[in-house]
Amino acid sequence: MTLPAIIPMHPVDVFYGVVVPQVQTYIVAAPRFELDQDSARERIGALVRERFQRHAYHMPRKLGVITALRLADDLAEPVTVLSLAELEALDADALEAARGDRHWRLYIAQDQEITLMMLVFDHIMSHGFTGRGFLYAALDALRPGAAAPPALSAPQQARFEAYQRHITAQFLGRAPWATHTRLSIPSSRLRELARAMDQPFTEAAMLWLARSLLDASDRAWPVDASIFRMEQGGDRSTWIQAPIGNLGLQLDAWEILPSGAWAPGQGLVGDDRDGLERFVRFYEGFPWKLPIALAMKWVLDRARKAGPPPDRERLVINNLGHTTYPFFRTMFFDPANDCDRFGLVFLDGVQDRMELQFAFPQEFLAHFDQATFEATLMENLAGMMSEARLRRIEA
Repeated sequence: MTLPAIIPMHPVDVFYGVVVPQVQTYIVAAPRFELDQDSARERIGALVRERFQRHAYHMPRKLGVITALRLADDLAEPVTVLSLAELEALDADALEAARGDRHWRLYIAQDQEITLMMLVFDHIMSHGFTGRGFLYAALDALRPGAAAPPALSAPQQARFEAYQRHITAQFLGRAPWATHTRLSIPSSRLRELARAMDQPFTEAAMLWLARSLLDASDRAWPVDASIFRMEQGGDRSTWIQAPIGNLGLQLDAWEILPSGAWAPGQGLVGDDRDGLERFVRFYEGFPWKLPIALAMKWVLDRARKAGPPPDRERLVINNLGHTTYPFFRTMFFDPANDCDRFGLVFLDGVQDRMELQFAFPQEFLAHFDQATFEATLMENLAGMMSEARLRRIEA
């Protein structure tokens, strides 16, 4: 397959690169298998060329912005094979810097019992769905018997979880304003709630979290809820392409009142999809990309730094969807969340469990009782089956 030497950076990727600037760290585990470094790089290079072409490009910055993707000579240069002990010695700063202007690095680390593959990337590179797909495809290209997802023994799972705690602590250590909490529940319980509420899974999870937040909070503020997720339906194979790394990523917004009344709200880019499409066409046809890119960055940086509106709670849900692989992703500790708001939640369906991660700001926990909230979550998981105490406001 012949890849173009240069591709213009798409404004959608500029947008998400500013809105979600944190490094993403995705990890998959498997029982140890035999690994040859040269063969690994060859197979992953072929995978990049055939299926994940965006990974083949440099994205250098000029005056702080990226205007073009430039084809790399060595497609597999970001692939690094090392021992698990060597991986554990890398701190968060080293991992973030390792992305370079390819905006990704793939670590393949082993000890005597387990193989971990960790993809470090950012939202300029792609959204999480593509990142996880690339990680799994790379693992399956290397391990024998890859017809089914890998299964870990109890000691291997414990080793994997130990690294999860280690890498989370590395990133949390750079955010003294934040805390980190993980909860795990059977996925079936949240699916049952979604059916009882007659809502899609993600909306039901959002309403469950928002209702529990309102019940546990001492302040009766409306909740502005946002969800990062993938578009429903469509041909997902088209999401994996070089020109638009974040193709298919959707940012939805809702408002939930203390009474339980709720309605869709306006997202960060508004509801004028025709206007957005016209801007994209203009951007693609305009010969001088740098002035437009600088202007976009200035506007987005300014909006991001403005902070939340007064007397309104903020709930942001990042839902990557369900996976049958042993998988973990490190929580974002975004400095923009260093404020008196509930903040960010990660939702990940891993095998038969729903894994939740929270990054409550210390300032928020000065008046919000986390233990009460966690108890309320469990109470509402059962109680909202019969009485949701939520009412959609029809347009």
